[in-house]
Amino acid sequence: WLPGGLVAPPHSHDHDEVMYVLEGGFSMGKRRCGPGTVVYLEAGTQYGFKVWDEGVRFLNIRSGLASYAEEGNAAKMEAFFRKAARRKPDLILATEGVLDGYVAPDVKKA
Repeated sequence: WLPGGLVAPPHSHDHDEVMYVLEGGFSMGKRRCGPGTVVYLEAGTQYGFKVWDEGVRFLNIRSGLASYAEEGNAAKMEAFFRKAARRKPDLILATEGVLDGYVAPDVKKA
């Protein structure tokens, strides 16, 4: 879940990406992406978005752990991720090895 008003500055990833909007929405330029919207972005595509006032919950699918490249000021992207990280994820699904060593805050190791 990303809070309302959050702005992701223009950036790209090295993997193709599919975003499926579950609740709320965001705008990419003049395009409004609300519940049920599917956005496909090829690797290397520059994009950014602004989250609607009510926030957004979306499913993000990539073929692997993607890195990102930002256009412009690196501090903007760092601020975006810091703001987005304030909320714990509802669910993390990952292929084996993608999150090696990661343990969700509310999950205890056996």
